[in-house]
Amino acid sequence: MKLKFSQLAKAVLCTAAMAVSALGSMTISASAADNINVDIVCKNDTTTVSNAEWSIYKVGERKEADFVLTGEFSDYPIDMSDFTDASKMQAVADTLDNYAKTDGITPVSTGKTDANGEVKLSADSVGLYLVSGKSFENTTAKFTPSPSLIEIDKDIVAEGQITVYTKFTYEEIPAGDSDYGVRKSWIVPDGQVCLNYYLYYSNCLTYMCSL
Repeated sequence: MKLKFSQLAKAVLCTAAMAVSALGSMTISASAADNINVDIVCKNDTTTVSNAEWSIYKVGERKEADFVLTGEFSDYPIDMSDFTDASKMQAVADTLDNYAKTDGITPVSTGKTDANGEVKLSADSVGLYLVSGKSFENTTAKFTPSPSLIEIDKDIVAEGQITVYTKFTYEEIPAGDSDYGVRKSWIVPDGQVCLNYYLYYSNCLTYMCSL
């Protein structure tokens, strides 16, 4: 359950190659701040996603030259021995994300993106972190985030901030047919004849009866 640091450093930067969105990579930058701010950016060249919920979980720590799963993630049967390609790194991120959501693990920090597709979260220490998003679907679009693993090392802690460009798919839902039908019925007195008329008002079919 140990992850070589040299392998992790390469793998973390290439996990975003598995992204389905237009963003093909995860970019991490740092700047001075008082705390470890984790700035989540959920947008690309064509799409900015607001009100998207993102969370970060601390899943591991570096022990000398290795990484091991820690805390509530320490007992999960996950093979972390080989991250030489992006697909295996992504598979681990997906598995950890599934465990975190299924078992209701409390994240270190969580929040929703603003109108600019950004949200500021926070980390509490060095370690290996899972960046996890919550999918949603409404009348206009379907949002599916992709989890990622990032490392917060002592240099980033000293700087106090990292920026993570997330991976996601955003599918617009075509507007459906706006026509709809309404049927109205009248109780007709015995012995009288009901004549039927069908009229269209703003694409709404109305069933009328004239005695």
